[in-house]
Amino acid sequence: MYINTTETRARALAPTKLGINPAIEERMRAFGLDPQELAHRVALSRPSRAARERQRLALALLSPSDVTTAEPMAQAAMMFESNSYIADEVCPIQRVNERTGIYYKYDRDQARSLIETKVGPMSKSKEISPDISTGTYLVEDHSLQDVVAGVTENANPSLRLRASAATRIADRLMMMREYRVSQLLGTAANYAAANQFPLGAAFKWNGGASADPIKDMLTAIEAMRVECTHVVMSDLVWHAVQQNAAIKAILASQFDNKGLLRTADFGLYFGVPNVMVTKAEYENSSGARKRIWSEADLVLLNVNDAADERTFARTFRLNQGAGGFVSSSWIDMEMGPNGTHKAKIAHADDEAIIASDYGAIITGVKQ
Repeated sequence: MYINTTETRARALAPTKLGINPAIEERMRAFGLDPQELAHRVALSRPSRAARERQRLALALLSPSDVTTAEPMAQAAMMFESNSYIADEVCPIQRVNERTGIYYKYDRDQARSLIETKVGPMSKSKEISPDISTGTYLVEDHSLQDVVAGVTENANPSLRLRASAATRIADRLMMMREYRVSQLLGTAANYAAANQFPLGAAFKWNGGASADPIKDMLTAIEAMRVECTHVVMSDLVWHAVQQNAAIKAILASQFDNKGLLRTADFGLYFGVPNVMVTKAEYENSSGARKRIWSEADLVLLNVNDAADERTFARTFRLNQGAGGFVSSSWIDMEMGPNGTHKAKIAHADDEAIIASDYGAIITGVKQ
């Protein structure tokens, strides 16, 4: 006789020796994939958004003999990196030489349709002719400028101030890009209808009486047409995940896990190499600090930065300046006793959904 209790269910869903959900590991083997290779990838993965204070390198490029600042400022803009910004990873950049253009997509359904391949001694082979659809991108300009007071010393402090201004501008430009990408990826309507999973009050992961996060995750992964490479959420949603009793009970059996869920455990269990948790913030019109990424939802994505392959979303960036950024600086002698140095940085982007069925969104994870 089979007895179905919370304890037997937890044992049935316990991770395998590799730390993977049994259903996910079985699914991988059925596709000829090696679960051990996934475990190795997760073990080696490192958050690409780790702060390196790379803007300091910009100062090393400056010398008192510089008379123009376009190149150092562009480097300062390109090198800026935030500890919490993940837009460049989840919405990979593709350089384009025109401000508007067309990109092509092969129809996946037509490529998966059954076709007879048998051929006789004198018969002609059947032809396959892929259906191709198109999309259009149109980059939009984004630009900010900063002002620093003029100095009367030698050029080196002046350049240092302008490099700092470039870093401040880059910070704000990247924050706004992060916000645009979070809105694009956080809008449920941008996902295929079958890949949208709203959770009612009883199914919230942090306290819902009928919460079933394992079922929710597996259903979302199965709905995606391809491998899920990234799960993205804010730290507030992650804390709701950590508080779920079922997940804690199952994943606490991981080696060296003392009971607190880790992103590596979560990713390994569901077969996702990259679990990205960010606490990037912005200030709304009321002055309240809010998370840039959703405070209640999480998204699952297939991210591929290869220009000729599909991905859930992509950024088309105009190929100009240094890394897509152009910068300029000038002195305005009408302001202040010694004039002011003005610095400006600009780039042209278009963030677009490429394949709506290459992702899934679970809304209402957190109460």
